[in-house]
Amino acid sequence: MGIEPTLSAWEAEVLPLNYTRFEYKLVVILCYLTIRSTNVA
Repeated sequence: MGIEPTLSAWEAEVLPLNYTRFEYKLVVILCYLTIRSTNVA
């Protein structure tokens, strides 16, 4: 194993970041669609 972190340690760091980015994009898209649908009057 050298200096590199183990695979499980790497996944524990990276996977939560990926989920956070996904949730952020989802929230932005939902907000955009909500605003867009309420302004079409």
